[in-house]
Amino acid sequence: MKRPDDQYLRRICNLLLVIAIVCSGILHWGTGRWEVEIQPDSDSYLAFDWSSSDTIFRGIRTPGYPLFLRAIVGFFGTEWIPAAHWLVLVGAVIVWRHGLLAQDFHPFSALCASVPMLFSPATWELGASIASDSLGIACCIATLGWFLAALGPRSSMASWGLVGATTLASILVRPAYLFLLPLLPVLACWLTLVVWKLPRKMVLRNVAAASLAVCVPFLGYCGVRAAAVGEFGLVSFAGYNLVGITGQWISDEDVPKLDGASQELARQMILRRTDVEDYAPPDDYETMARLYNATVWGTAAPAAEAIYGEDAEASNAALRNLALQSLSMHPWNYIDWLIQNTKHLLDQLLRQALSSWGARFALLGLACFLVLQAITPSAWMWPRTVNLWLPSLSNNNWTREWSVIWWVTISLICAKGLLVVLVEPALGRYVAAVGCTVPSLVGWTASLLIGVSSNNVSRNEVSSGAGSS
Repeated sequence: MKRPDDQYLRRICNLLLVIAIVCSGILHWGTGRWEVEIQPDSDSYLAFDWSSSDTIFRGIRTPGYPLFLRAIVGFFGTEWIPAAHWLVLVGAVIVWRHGLLAQDFHPFSALCASVPMLFSPATWELGASIASDSLGIACCIATLGWFLAALGPRSSMASWGLVGATTLASILVRPAYLFLLPLLPVLACWLTLVVWKLPRKMVLRNVAAASLAVCVPFLGYCGVRAAAVGEFGLVSFAGYNLVGITGQWISDEDVPKLDGASQELARQMILRRTDVEDYAPPDDYETMARLYNATVWGTAAPAAEAIYGEDAEASNAALRNLALQSLSMHPWNYIDWLIQNTKHLLDQLLRQALSSWGARFALLGLACFLVLQAITPSAWMWPRTVNLWLPSLSNNNWTREWSVIWWVTISLICAKGLLVVLVEPALGRYVAAVGCTVPSLVGWTASLLIGVSSNNVSRNEVSSGAGSS
């Protein structure tokens, strides 16, 4: 029987993707994942002050996610926010698949690497919350998809423009995605120079294009902010993150050792610990991780507000100064925190790789194939052995596919993971962002084991034809 050509196979995969999107929507709706959940920091997004440029650019929040909420709530209502999160993720997954196809992925490989993301923790676990995590992950996935498309053989200036736009969107939704600014140029250099071994002229062109694409929009926004409020930068928030960790170690004995401006802030934080539910001394990692948000929003933020009022810039500077002083007084506590936080991050990533619903569906599909292959072995074709850990030993299309999806995933884990480990606990919502492409890697691996590849099909047909003749 004649096998379908590549264009026909793409149409089949398009149809399968549509079916997967519909199933994802039904499962999200049917399991109650489109029911709004209010978080401790939700009000800081919903009550964002749009009255003047000063309030827009001087607050502790960037305007990206509040603008998204304003549009959804204004047109549809608050109850539609989780569904809107899901729709944005669907669009991001489509862009991700487009990027994989631009890298000459086999249509079925690209499909298997995309469908698990429709059940990503971004919406399966975080999408119901009024918080920037879900939208930030979706924007990051879209950025990586356009990035892969821009590095493809049919690249265009428009692709790089979209890389810049989605990078800026990711950062304005959630400033924690600032790591994309150095990551994308470095990843472009690594893939083109080390992995693909392209001519140096092409390497320089891609690195320059990636650098300009991500930096120009970001610097443009910072310039607009400088013109509006006289401060060149993204947002006044860095102090809040770090004080959630180091602020837990501040004790009454430490207060006299602080500088004059920080002593009152520290006293205010200590007094407010009695208002924190189930407060406990930070004697172990689990306690510190549990009390991280309570420390930021239950003690540090109210203490700063009591002293500095609504001056977010002054509050952030004071909290950053206090956090760094506490760090200098408790260096060994921080080193132990980094070790424990790193272990927890790796443990959570491994659990996510095996237990997220996207990965489960990919593994379920693989299991179904194995059963069918065992029942009717002559109807299925397995690919030749491919060394996953040394892909250069394999001279077929799997090599490029593996190099793309592996290095994108591992570089994202390293860049985002380092940022999380330093200033935040490796909690579920942070780890979901670190490993947002892990379900894609699991799905691609399942497609490898299934062995649907145009190269493998061609070799089997040639062998079959030669034997019959």
